[in-house]
Amino acid sequence: MDSEDIAVKGILDHYIKRPISLEKICLAEFAAFYNFRKSGKTGKSNSNDLIDKSGFVTRRGRARIVRFRKYSKLQDQANFFREECMLYVSWRSEMQEVLKIDCQQKFNHNFDLIVTNRKLLHYNECSDSVDLAFEKLNDGEYEDMIPTSCCEISEDTFDIYDEISGKKKPRRLTTYFP
Repeated sequence: MDSEDIAVKGILDHYIKRPISLEKICLAEFAAFYNFRKSGKTGKSNSNDLIDKSGFVTRRGRARIVRFRKYSKLQDQANFFREECMLYVSWRSEMQEVLKIDCQQKFNHNFDLIVTNRKLLHYNECSDSVDLAFEKLNDGEYEDMIPTSCCEISEDTFDIYDEISGKKKPRRLTTYFP
């Protein structure tokens, strides 16, 4: 009875065993909108047994925040496409439907579905622009850093310093998000 093979099932285990009625929902939606319980079923109509009968899930009233790694499409394409497919396209077998396939091809084939599912959970429409701006900032690029469709560049808020010389660069940067 001193087994070292002990683990608590997590969101991926519950997602794989989700009820057939939830077949079409993606992992991100499942993680955001469903609670897992092992016992204490109340008979509510919104509770669904997992297919292995290890517990049940109920739909939440409000979405929870889903945190994930968010790989860069520019810096790590393989993981970017895998993560997008894993989060926003429904699947049952991670090995067969995510890890052993060409995720870029699956991403392209399911692009509209991925965009739709992503919008369910992403509230900042400028998040891709902000990510690109931070990548450019980290790469030392300052010009055209933030698209003006989401943000405004101003000449009077904070100074960008040259880290090597300690001198101010001649321009200043301000951003706001409408």
